Amino acid sequence: MGDLIDSPKDLDNDDSRRLLTNTIKKSAAIAPTIVILGSHDFVLESKSGNAVVANGEFWQELDDMKNVHILLDRTYQDEKMFFMGYVQTLKYYYNNIEKTHIEDLEAFYEDMVTKENLYKNLPKDVPTVGLIHSPEFAKDEKNVELMKEYNLLIGGHDHDGCVPFGLFNTKRGLISPKKELFPKDVRGVRTLSSGTDLLISGGIVKMGNSCPKIMQPLNYLCPIQMETVELTNDEIYKDNISVSKRLVRTK
Repeated sequence: MGDLIDSPKDLDNDDSRRLLTNTIKKSAAIAPTIVILGSHDFVLESKSGNAVVANGEFWQELDDMKNVHILLDRTYQDEKMFFMGYVQTLKYYYNNIEKTHIEDLEAFYEDMVTKENLYKNLPKDVPTVGLIHSPEFAKDEKNVELMKEYNLLIGGHDHDGCVPFGLFNTKRGLISPKKELFPKDVRGVRTLSSGTDLLISGGIVKMGNSCPKIMQPLNYLCPIQMETVELTNDEIYKDNISVSKRLVRTK
């Protein structure tokens, strides 16, 4: 779900490249492995002060591996599943003047609405899953409407809100990437107004080296989180009418 590395500069290190490559290889030896990029993976400040997408050649090398699919604004489908991977823009993530981390919901719409292949005319005979690193976009109903054809949307980015010891069975966290205290909806599953389910994965690392040093020890208190998602064709009943819908269960 993105944030495979802490900073694009990490891949200047041969050991880091090898570790990430081997991890992806081991996953691909088990099953098709679908990867998207997050805010830590692809934004790099150039000497001119402009932000650029970094390590494109490396991500292409991974995509060329058997059973690996790096979805950068594209889709993947086999006989069982349909996946879409969207790379949110720099404008979505950052205020370039103040260099602060934001989620510009309007910027999501402005970019996504031009990419009809990512959200229109999805297949009807297999489950459809949209992978979008930051789930904040779903706080704007225009964006929810764009993505309504998906059975399931999955995001990451919030790192489970870094809840120490995994305490409290709520969707609130301790702190968000925007340094917002006690943020809402940073983990778990919720159903959007369109009927599409949104799963927010907590991920493995909560506080990387890019975080302020005073906060980095929290990483040892916040547990690794992974999700198992089960998709079924069970029937549900609404107003005494049988409605066929794919149900999402997580473990």
